[in-house]
Amino acid sequence: EVMKKKIKKEVQKIIEKDKFLIVIGGEHTISVGVVGAYREKIPDLKILILDAHADLREKYQGSKYSHACVTRRIVEMGFEVYVMGVRSISKEEVEFVEKEKKVKIFYAHQMKENWSEKMQKKIPEGKYYLSIDADFFDPSVIREVGNPEPGGFGWKDTILFLEKFISRKDIEITGFDFVELSPEKITSISSFISAKLIYKIIGLVEKYQKWKK
Repeated sequence: EVMKKKIKKEVQKIIEKDKFLIVIGGEHTISVGVVGAYREKIPDLKILILDAHADLREKYQGSKYSHACVTRRIVEMGFEVYVMGVRSISKEEVEFVEKEKKVKIFYAHQMKENWSEKMQKKIPEGKYYLSIDADFFDPSVIREVGNPEPGGFGWKDTILFLEKFISRKDIEITGFDFVELSPEKITSISSFISAKLIYKIIGLVEKYQKWKK
């Protein structure tokens, strides 16, 4: 909770200057501090999360600020949240989704073929903060994550989805984070692929959001 407050304070300094925000973290809970900073500046901000897990638990291992609770904390702040790629969820989380209208879950098995195109229709217009958990990808793409889940997504389709999403003229990306990479050593294939993903998103934002400046 202390770190959440520190992150919020630092992020506020950046977004007050109207800078595009990029946050790189380990534990997914950093996103709680980040979007908390946006709450006053962009009250109608929507959150898009690419993640293998719903992260909607009230507590996990005794903590409300665990990676398993991050989406729950964000929803509690009043944000409209869309979570894509979920392939692991608890009974508690399912029950929460059934009664909470501000969060929409898209399970991996629902996305199937041509999801990069079809999922655009599921995401409404607006201003967005994007959060990408490394375990959204299949372990064959990025294996060094905190909680790997089989049946994930590939590089090509994910980049295609991001390009279609970021290039939409009814969408504005205010910033993004990339989290949950857990490399075994300083230099690894997973680290390199993660860096390329961040690099790619920066390029897409620069290419497609120039018209908004």
